[in-house]
Amino acid sequence: MKQLGLLIRLIIGIIAGILIGMCGQWFGIADTAFFVTIIRLLATFTSLFSTFLSFMIPLIILSFITVGMAELGKKANRLFGLTLLLAYGTTVISGLLTFFIGKAVLPGLIQPITGDVLESNAFEPLFTITVDPIFGVMTALVFAFVLGIGMANLKGDSLLNVFRDLQKIVTGVLSRIIIPLIPIHIAGLFANIAAEGRLAATVKMFASLYAIIIVLQLLYILSQFGLASIVCRKNHFKSMKNAAPAYFTALGTQSSASTIPIALNCAYNNNINSDVADFVVPLCATINLNGDTICTGAVVCPTRSGRCSPCWAAMVLSGLRLPYCCCSSGEHAAPARRC
Repeated sequence: MKQLGLLIRLIIGIIAGILIGMCGQWFGIADTAFFVTIIRLLATFTSLFSTFLSFMIPLIILSFITVGMAELGKKANRLFGLTLLLAYGTTVISGLLTFFIGKAVLPGLIQPITGDVLESNAFEPLFTITVDPIFGVMTALVFAFVLGIGMANLKGDSLLNVFRDLQKIVTGVLSRIIIPLIPIHIAGLFANIAAEGRLAATVKMFASLYAIIIVLQLLYILSQFGLASIVCRKNHFKSMKNAAPAYFTALGTQSSASTIPIALNCAYNNNINSDVADFVVPLCATINLNGDTICTGAVVCPTRSGRCSPCWAAMVLSGLRLPYCCCSSGEHAAPARRC
């Protein structure tokens, strides 16, 4: 299975999950104990894996950003400011573009949500385990900044060596556990959605919306690689193949933080300087909100009257994550997807 490559495994996971979930409707076994047990087993795996991944994310951010900033030395101060400017600047730009496109195109494409579509059969995990992260994502981010900048200006390497060892441990967990299991995790997510009967109804109702969101995101990705090619005077479009697994992982998990391990692996495969990748990838997974802005903006805008929610303007101007912004569509509210 490992010989297939991560992108192929992710695609297989998505397709396999949909097929497994749809078997209940196709063969009339949706209410049988066998089918329910299979789906609940997959739901249990995704729950346990998500819990473990949530525990590891702050450690990934802390170890990689700290070591990356420390090894970059005093250049880290300048790189942090530049990264912050680019992250929030491009977020506002992508948000404004989505605003105008969504206001012009989407209101006539989206159908009203009915109560029948919102109702679905939930498949609960067989059991759950609570493992709280050592600290939150933002705490890890700030802590990494303080330690990284501090170690970059220290002469000794004793503390840096400790975090290098921590990075090696985290890297081992990523390469041996998290990355190999990501396709199974995504398969479980899609199997659960399909088994609950939400997949076909959601795709039918929001097919146009999803298509526009994906096209906008792909156009934004193309513009990034195009800009990189112009600045570096080198064709970086061929690097998109190595970056594709990160996009499919984000599409399946709907979480920027959960995509950090895959994004780091993609960055290494594109021969990006490891110190820069270790610093920028975890940081931008937290502060670079282009995908969130495109998704949320596209969902908030298509109201029946064609007006955009006031909270959308606040999100564009502030560049902050607004995952559950709501828009009125018929008699029900449609929560924006988390991207």
